Amino acid sequence: MLRTPPPKVSKDSNSPLLPMTYGFGVGLLFGMALEKSKVYLPQVVRGQMLFNSWTMFKMFLTATAVGLVITAILEHYGFVKRVAKSQIIGLGFLKGYSGNILGGLILGVGMSISGACPGTVLAQVGAGVPTARPVLLGGLTAALSFGYFQKGMSEVTKGKFLTKQDSVLLDQWMGRSKMYEVSIAFAALLTGIIVLLNYLFPWQDDTVRAVGQFVESYDVRAVAWNPVYGGFIIGNQNCYRQLNLF
Repeated sequence: MLRTPPPKVSKDSNSPLLPMTYGFGVGLLFGMALEKSKVYLPQVVRGQMLFNSWTMFKMFLTATAVGLVITAILEHYGFVKRVAKSQIIGLGFLKGYSGNILGGLILGVGMSISGACPGTVLAQVGAGVPTARPVLLGGLTAALSFGYFQKGMSEVTKGKFLTKQDSVLLDQWMGRSKMYEVSIAFAALLTGIIVLLNYLFPWQDDTVRAVGQFVESYDVRAVAWNPVYGGFIIGNQNCYRQLNLF
């Protein structure tokens, strides 16, 4: 996990208005990208879990590739400096990845059953998907309940539950001196995968299965966008996060 050190804030910049404005704008673009790419639809989420639809995979691979490039550029020109964030070791076994594995399994099962994920469920609420509100309520209830189970889990794992351990940056772990060398290489690899997926599984076919129609259009009035466009928008939002604008 990575984080950017917060910038120095002057006494005259304590107003929350600017961060709230940035946050509202980014959220608006995020929701629009989800809706236009049709990633929020329950049938698309379930289709990805069953490998029947590749819309979600294409979108978030694109967002990851764009985010890698933006982070590399910002760091190369001195706008940000990455620091390694302590890693939570979960349940205290499997070299600290037990929480990731167990959490990933729970999340995958939940997405398959509900047809939603923590990000898309908010877009589903806005789009009026009938199942969205019960899913959101269930997620909030589970998050609130977690605090009550935390103490018991800590006792079962002999204090190891949610403890932290030091971690290193990916480029340091790979023995590379410059972040952009690793970022560009990974972004190129992801781009190749995206191109291959688009060739094997055209996004137009996924759109027809999801919404029953397809119209060749690329403006805000379009029924659906190529998920790569939505991923590009989401990936660019990494710029605002890295610069701590909200």
